[in-house]
Amino acid sequence: MKPHAIYILGFLIILNTGCKEKIAEVQIEEDTEIYNYFNVLSENKDFSGTILIGNENEILEQYTFGYADFEKQVKHTITSTFCIASNSKTFTAAAIILLKDRGAIQFNDKVSKYLPDFKYGDQITILNLLRYESGLADIDWELNRHNILDAKALVSEIEKKPLEFEPGTDGRYGNAGFTILARVVETVSGQSYGAFLKENFFTTYDMQHTGDLSTHEFPKDFSNPNFPGPRPELTRYIPDVNYSLSLGSGSMYSSAIDLWKWGSSIASKNSVNVFKEAYPYGWGRDSIAGRFCLNQTGMNNGFVSSLFIFPEEKVTMVLLSNIENGLWVDWTKDLAKIYFKDSTDTFYPKKREDTYSPTQDFSTYTGRFKLNEDRIIDIKNVDNDLYLHLNDFYVGHHLLPIEKDKFELRSFTGTLFFKNKDSIHWKLPERWGGWVQVYVRE
Repeated sequence: MKPHAIYILGFLIILNTGCKEKIAEVQIEEDTEIYNYFNVLSENKDFSGTILIGNENEILEQYTFGYADFEKQVKHTITSTFCIASNSKTFTAAAIILLKDRGAIQFNDKVSKYLPDFKYGDQITILNLLRYESGLADIDWELNRHNILDAKALVSEIEKKPLEFEPGTDGRYGNAGFTILARVVETVSGQSYGAFLKENFFTTYDMQHTGDLSTHEFPKDFSNPNFPGPRPELTRYIPDVNYSLSLGSGSMYSSAIDLWKWGSSIASKNSVNVFKEAYPYGWGRDSIAGRFCLNQTGMNNGFVSSLFIFPEEKVTMVLLSNIENGLWVDWTKDLAKIYFKDSTDTFYPKKREDTYSPTQDFSTYTGRFKLNEDRIIDIKNVDNDLYLHLNDFYVGHHLLPIEKDKFELRSFTGTLFFKNKDSIHWKLPERWGGWVQVYVRE
């Protein structure tokens, strides 16, 4: 079946005034390089979502593939919303910068000034949190996965774990620090995290399809999250995702259009000016297709998201999908290379030749395999389908059999080779160097 694709161009909108958008529809040919690239991914059931490219005044290209609900065959539309995972951090950081610009907080303030009961508040500054230098450990997801927690309760959970290093002496990417920042936003503003963002950003930039999922109030056009799954569907729906656990770091939902508006407001410095800070907090910096890029990406239980801003070109790119796949960042980089006509090192996807029909009993593949003390995988058999669990995490990732003793790991990416059932050779994609990790049966 041919994937569903929508192309709408020419959104006439003045972003810095909050005016309602006026839409002019323009039909373009499906046979474009960008369409063909993502069409293959969609047919392979590796991608299902929206791609959007726009400048600060209008949308230049937009493509929509796949389904918001695979079971009911509900196609994605222009307003489909997705959990944007770590792209939530761009809003949390912007809220902190806005409060700083208003004189309500200072980056060098101790967290205890705003959260006096926080266990580590006297040791950690606001800047430590923004720079991932707090030493805070993330909460235990498996222990809390059935508990809907508010910001105050999340702070209590974060306090239960010891610091991973002395604040300010090291840096480590994580989520706990941005949850603390979200709580700081609440205490300083007197509003909930979501209410503050809505008043100061969503309403201002007419972001009608953006909000906070931590309260588990879902928009009507919310896409169902999916992991790669077994044949014939090749996807599997993930029920009961607990978004409250990622407040401030990964709890927000949005649409491609709204993230374009957000990216354009950042590029034009209309929302907050992240460029005047020592570092564009909440974002990463990269060079893609020979151009400076401000970017953030995210993955959260069946969703992936990318938001790339090219300030010099005044171009924003958005990728959203409701199928988890570890190559989504590379796809977004390829999107930029194709758009800017710099296809150096672009890896074009190939149609999966799904002709293998396994007949063997997969129970012989199960067991526990170890690379080192920090990398242990369990292979479990469920209805003669294999699932990989990394470091005892409760979520299993499906292994798609493609040849005898050879399996594709689509969510983390890579190919697994079982060697005499005593070891697993995990080969990373060629675009990542193709190097191999060897896990030995315990």
